[in-house]
Amino acid sequence: MGYTFVDISIILISLILVSASYAFYLIYYKKWGLYSNSKNAFVVFDVIKMLKRICPVGVINEWQLFPLKYGLHRCWRKQVLNTPMRNSINLCGSCVVLNCSVMSLFPFIVDVSRWKEWDPLYCSKALHVKSFQCQNMSKDRYMIADEVLETGSHSQSSIMYRFQSAEWENMGWVLFWNVEKLEFMFFLMQPAI
Repeated sequence: MGYTFVDISIILISLILVSASYAFYLIYYKKWGLYSNSKNAFVVFDVIKMLKRICPVGVINEWQLFPLKYGLHRCWRKQVLNTPMRNSINLCGSCVVLNCSVMSLFPFIVDVSRWKEWDPLYCSKALHVKSFQCQNMSKDRYMIADEVLETGSHSQSSIMYRFQSAEWENMGWVLFWNVEKLEFMFFLMQPAI
């Protein structure tokens, strides 16, 4: 089977909190689980649609190049107004083209345990992932939750939600969301143009 070039857009989202009353939630988070029927909630797929509209990262979608260059890859930035979160967000992104198919790359992006940052040789903290059981999510085929555990003298854990879809054989996306820190990371994999 021949491989095609795949364009991977990676977006790190840092949120600007304009007002405490507009706390940013993808799904309203409460102690006993996740609820999608709250006034403060908005639909995850609205965010994903917005992110897919501004991909791939680059000049064609009005991204601005950072003055610094990190390794072989350029770092871009973009401010998006009128988001589903009702406020503006600052995005940092990068784009890379690989010689592989989306379906062969997708499992490596989704499984964070395969990332270099999880290798004890590269990371100063011992991290591992275990499944986080939430009854409200069992019906959602797009959402997976993992509990990221940091082991050591002061063990800590945080919940990392993962929304994913391989929509077609030639396109896939993954959105990682850390509830406590309100940090997001979005990957869009599609054939290179």
